[in-house]
Amino acid sequence: MQTPIQTDAAAPTGGPTALPRLPLVALTAVVLLAAVPYLFGLGGGFVYDDEILILQNPMVQDLARLPDLLTNSLWGFATSPNEARVEYWRPLTSLSFALLWAIGDGAPVAFKLASLVLHLVCVVQVARLGRLLTGRIDAALAGALLFGVHPLGVEAVTWISAINDPLMLAFGLTGAISWIGWRRAGSPGLPWRAVLCYAGAVLAKETALGFVLVFVALDLTALRSAVASAIRGGQRFVRPALTFGPWLAAYWLIRTSVFGNWHGGLLSQNVYLAATWERLQELRIELLGGGLALAAWPAELTVFRPFRGSVDAGDLAVPLVAIGAAIAVGAVLWKRRDRTALALWAWPLALLAPLVLRVQSVGQFPLSDRFVYGTVPGVALLFALVLFRGAARAKNPAARALPWVATFALAALLGLHGARRTAAWDTPDGFWRAAEAENPNIALVQWNLGRITLEEFRRTPTLPVAERAFEYFTRALDIAEGVAEGVDVPGSQFDRLQSYLGTGWSLLYQGQVDGYGGLDAPLRYFDLVIGLQAADEGGEPKPIVPGGETSHEAWTGRGATLAAMGRYDDSLASFERAIELYPDYPLAHFNKGLVHFGLGQWIPATNHLDRAVELQPSNPEFALFAAHAAAERAAMGRGSAARARELAELARDNAPDSAGPVVLLGILARRDERPTDSLQLLDEALRIDPSDPDAHLQRGTTLLSMGRDDEALAEYVEACQFGGDRFEPHWRTAVMLLAAKVPNEDVLPYLRRAYELCPDPARLGELGADLDRILPAGDPLRHTMALFDERRGQIESALYWAQTAAAEADADGRGAYLFGRLLLATDRAADALPWLEMANERRPDRFERLRELGSARADTGDADGARAAWNRALEVIPPAPAGQEWQEQMLRGQIEAGLENLAQLEAGAAGPTQDDE
Repeated sequence: MQTPIQTDAAAPTGGPTALPRLPLVALTAVVLLAAVPYLFGLGGGFVYDDEILILQNPMVQDLARLPDLLTNSLWGFATSPNEARVEYWRPLTSLSFALLWAIGDGAPVAFKLASLVLHLVCVVQVARLGRLLTGRIDAALAGALLFGVHPLGVEAVTWISAINDPLMLAFGLTGAISWIGWRRAGSPGLPWRAVLCYAGAVLAKETALGFVLVFVALDLTALRSAVASAIRGGQRFVRPALTFGPWLAAYWLIRTSVFGNWHGGLLSQNVYLAATWERLQELRIELLGGGLALAAWPAELTVFRPFRGSVDAGDLAVPLVAIGAAIAVGAVLWKRRDRTALALWAWPLALLAPLVLRVQSVGQFPLSDRFVYGTVPGVALLFALVLFRGAARAKNPAARALPWVATFALAALLGLHGARRTAAWDTPDGFWRAAEAENPNIALVQWNLGRITLEEFRRTPTLPVAERAFEYFTRALDIAEGVAEGVDVPGSQFDRLQSYLGTGWSLLYQGQVDGYGGLDAPLRYFDLVIGLQAADEGGEPKPIVPGGETSHEAWTGRGATLAAMGRYDDSLASFERAIELYPDYPLAHFNKGLVHFGLGQWIPATNHLDRAVELQPSNPEFALFAAHAAAERAAMGRGSAARARELAELARDNAPDSAGPVVLLGILARRDERPTDSLQLLDEALRIDPSDPDAHLQRGTTLLSMGRDDEALAEYVEACQFGGDRFEPHWRTAVMLLAAKVPNEDVLPYLRRAYELCPDPARLGELGADLDRILPAGDPLRHTMALFDERRGQIESALYWAQTAAAEADADGRGAYLFGRLLLATDRAADALPWLEMANERRPDRFERLRELGSARADTGDADGARAAWNRALEVIPPAPAGQEWQEQMLRGQIEAGLENLAQLEAGAAGPTQDDE
């Protein structure tokens, strides 16, 4: 039997009237269909603000800190005392983050499922709202379906940080339904349920304040007769006012105490917009008209719609047309006295009002998809109402099926559009790639692409990755500097700061992997931000970004650069300054702890690394290094191995796909004299990552402790294969091979590599002695060892290796040349001259050798000999590759400068030199 359908003409407007129930099967089908587009986004992870609000938020990850979480700004934990606060107080949203983190053990799917469930609750409530207002089941179900699959819900439902939008709307819709029921029941007592739901909506997100306007609009339109009846019966508007008033006053007072200003952060400006009064009015038009246009026609979805400093008439065309269309529709409905339709028409206007009125607070991207999410129920129900009304008037019974055909067809198109859009919110890389494809000229997008590229570098430290990060940051800087110069592109001073900082970090990483140092460049960038260096030569040092001297991030970057340069005292001082500016900055504590760790200062190392873990407990890298520091401290009898295990287990839980924490647990088991357990853990680490060099190294050491030498040696060899840049496995392999008295040619590759990588001077001496004993005089490897030591700055050792390389077996004179060049570099030209002459005799017409020979002759007063060598050098300058002609010009310039200085030999002038052949 078909459920009777009540038309909106029969919808109750006065006291309580029986309404047909929503068919459970039909409502369930609508809910299931509404879920389909969002199922494609359930597998995604934390993106954009999620990484800070959730992954880096210690209060979210510890239920014991709920009081702090609920009484602080949403962004308070991540804000330095020297930075402007983002004044959002959303305790219900914060509470949902904490509960979902605990329930799902930090898994993103728990958050995404919760958002989807809230959205589906909204779908049910939209259907209930439609039934109450229109009295029609068909329009209510169709409107709920169109709302459920509307693509504007993708950002609000799929993005974890936007859970406040479906949370707010679920409470707001429930409050509106309660309000309607209370009014139609004759307004008995006070509307407590509506007020409580309203409070929940506002505590989820400030823009829910607009639901007061929804209640007023309902009273003035669809509930007008019910309100009039209540007034005649002695129930006045003062009762709702007395209920809402104290709640709003309490809400305002709490916000003033949280933010310390009279408006409770509701009028704060989150990002400075250099806009005139006229431009702000234009922005209001963009927000109102743009929001209405998106709700009605969601074709152009985009991650960011940036604020523009100026717009022309063409830019305002769509918003003005949308506003004009809304006014026209409202006028027609008013003329027809269609109060039900007017209530639905007013819904999106009421919920856009807070956005439009608080235009100074909207920030750099004033119109996001999620901001319009709450308006969609009104638009969808109004569309469905008009559609089904028209069909009801048709004389042909078959025409009455057309609204459902149109509804399902439109729902399919909207759902497909939304399902495709979920991909933009799957991964950080995918999110920023989508943002770049849509708006490449946004500094925020470019420097965030640089940021995730730096994260890729930390996983895969190669020069191309660091260079790619540098390109993103410099592109962001170009855009941000354009903003500073008044060019009409989106950006802010924060973008400039992050672009400078990112450029410094990418240069630091390049300098660390290219083998040539080059750390002055990143240091300059950090010093420019802080104001320790002038931007122009001869200028007065001042921060290149306003407020840069108080940037804890810049001081941290400077500290990391100084640490890479070996200036550890200056590095620690920079980190200390960063911590002074922002005591809760985890990266400063982490890097400071790493420096102490490298210096063997275990107590301050563990203090700062533990603090970093406390501030960001979900960061596996922080936990792992803190565990290593605790393990070293315990090994020296100054700490507890239990603490090291606890931190290693935390790192393991945070990064179950990482072998590092399991390797450390294996080391700790071996130290506890549990070799079997150690071996099992190290086997587990190798199952996670068969190419992990540390796992092979530690497995070898455990096997060695069990007397299984042959197996241990095999593991050490594997560690060398997978860890070509690791000293320890090469050194252990060489030691074991030497002890086994294997042929020298089998030992040399490992011994040579260990010597090259050795960080410990004491071990370096032992390795050098072993190599010196094995290698015959004049062996080419001695030349290589000299170059290693020269690059390390150990010139005397380099001289020894070079001299022993310059033997009879040195047929091409490479050793003689290197020995002579090193002597010349240490101001021993007379000693260097015979060696350089020998090198030139054995291999004549080599540019580098002729150049150094000329320099030695010039330094010893042999002007004619120097001139002869240099003139011959000019004749044999090697041709430069195409596009690198400057190299040849540089070499020629060096020689010509030496020739010009020959006249000053008696004054002690020196010719050009080069560090390496």
